[in-house]
Amino acid sequence: MNSRKEYILFLLIGIVTLVLGTTGCSKQQSATLNNRMKTQDTATTVSNDTGEATKGTSESATLTNGTSDASDASDKSGYHCDIEKDKKNFDGHVDIVVGNNLYTTQINDWYMNFDQYVGKTVEIEGYYIDDYAPYTFIGRYGPTCPYCNGGYVSFEFYTQEDLSLLKSAKDWINVKGILRQGEDPSGIFYYIEVLSFVKMDKVGMDTVTN
Repeated sequence: MNSRKEYILFLLIGIVTLVLGTTGCSKQQSATLNNRMKTQDTATTVSNDTGEATKGTSESATLTNGTSDASDASDKSGYHCDIEKDKKNFDGHVDIVVGNNLYTTQINDWYMNFDQYVGKTVEIEGYYIDDYAPYTFIGRYGPTCPYCNGGYVSFEFYTQEDLSLLKSAKDWINVKGILRQGEDPSGIFYYIEVLSFVKMDKVGMDTVTN
């Protein structure tokens, strides 16, 4: 897929597959369906002048802010928020806490009904996921599509914190922030503007079922 919007569509399609009892796919298959969750070493197919398909790899160098050398100003311009100002105004109040139960359901509802959530302050825990540079996610493992066996139930976040010492899919984090809508050349997307970011000492429930 070529945009955040298509990723959301993928999630919606996944709801149907859940109802029909479709079996899960691999994390690698899931990741390659969306350029916002494309692994750094995922094999990609391109066409040369002869029309022949050739294989290559995407190996973005991740910077401390979760962006890559390949990213440009348009990547950051899509995040319409003033983190420093919002941090100063943040009184600690949280509208929605995403717990172990209904973790998947809540995130899926954000994607489907974002107009009901935009501007809400949320708290969520999960793995720090930086497998899909230049975008960073928070999430956990899910059992079935649309998240796929071994794949992530996740949501994008945006922060100016130094994340260089964190290990993707190993470090457990707690994030508090505001649900925002952004837009870049690929279309509209949703993310959490991070107001509080904490690396936790222990990993929580890393696999969710609902």
